[in-house]
Amino acid sequence: METDYKKLISESTAPFFTRQNLEVLLGNNRRTLDYRIRSLIKAGLLDTIKPGFYLNETLYQKSSAPEELARYIGCEIVRDSYISLEYALALYGILAESVYTITNVTTKKTRTFQSKLMSFRYRNIKPGLFWGYTQRFYGDFSYKIASPAKAMFDFIYLTPLITDQLTREFLFGSRFNWTVFTAADMQEFKEIVTKSKSKKMSKILQYLYERQ
Repeated sequence: METDYKKLISESTAPFFTRQNLEVLLGNNRRTLDYRIRSLIKAGLLDTIKPGFYLNETLYQKSSAPEELARYIGCEIVRDSYISLEYALALYGILAESVYTITNVTTKKTRTFQSKLMSFRYRNIKPGLFWGYTQRFYGDFSYKIASPAKAMFDFIYLTPLITDQLTREFLFGSRFNWTVFTAADMQEFKEIVTKSKSKKMSKILQYLYERQ
């Protein structure tokens, strides 16, 4: 029987499993299920991302686009979320540094999940600012990702900037590739700031226009 359930998981095309999924596949006896999940993790077939949520490690290792799969997984761990902040900015080439943690914005609480294969960080934003993303497809699956302008807005909005000097250093240091941030991105950023009615972001917008 042990070989059968390991084969069942290793041949599955599901990107991830919840504990409820595994109850259906492996049996709902608690002690037996716990033993089998531990065995699957030890065998390198499952990777625990958070309690009750497991990556199909076999599928991930065989994937031709593992980073796309990781982005999809990130939006499934916390359903009310979209990719934004550092990860999205680095993906667009706007942030001049490598980012390995997938960063999402959510209306739920701030938290981090770390497994042996991937890392996810979620930052809380108020429901009134939960927009500005598009849907990308990964095979039969999809995930949400902020536009360059919204990713920039989210990143600055959620970064504490106490003084004018710190704000200018943050904006105009070597961290951002502003040449990648297009005129269309800037126009969208302005529209987002206006819609947000944020005094902090209105000041940021003023700094950016002064620098142009």
